Amino acid sequence: MRLLVGQLTEAGFIGAPLWPGRPIYRVGDDFLALVSFAGCAVRIDPTGEGGGPWCRVGIPRPSPRARPCLGHNTRAPRCHECRSRLEDWPRRLELWHSQPRSGWRCDGCGVVRPPWGWDWGRRGGFGRTFVEVEAVFPGEAVPTPVLLDLLTRASGLSWRYFYVQG
Repeated sequence: MRLLVGQLTEAGFIGAPLWPGRPIYRVGDDFLALVSFAGCAVRIDPTGEGGGPWCRVGIPRPSPRARPCLGHNTRAPRCHECRSRLEDWPRRLELWHSQPRSGWRCDGCGVVRPPWGWDWGRRGGFGRTFVEVEAVFPGEAVPTPVLLDLLTRASGLSWRYFYVQG
């Protein structure tokens, strides 16, 4: 965690922590160089004191096992094999919380994989570590290849991104 925060700070993606002991940071001086925004009039407020949405970055502590990050905009995931939708995913997710080692069987082709092994598109996902950019509308911003490479080098793992509305 320290390495990740240190690398993101050094790169200018994040700035100072907003509150002592909480892993929520101001956006750094080079935030806008590491995130590509759609549209020409990007308005974010890095301080929470001006106009526009107050943008900040949360980096919760890693969890020992994969955990979901889903929201109101999350849709049924698809099977990577046959592309069938898993329409009953909320029920399966509820059961998975009590049996976290269980997989989900595809109704279309029968393949079984863990919940994070399904195609959630850009509307949700699973992970042990997250970098949460808050107050940016879904689809409005995309991490640059430089940022994704930085995350990979800091963690030793490849990263994906998605958009979740609370």
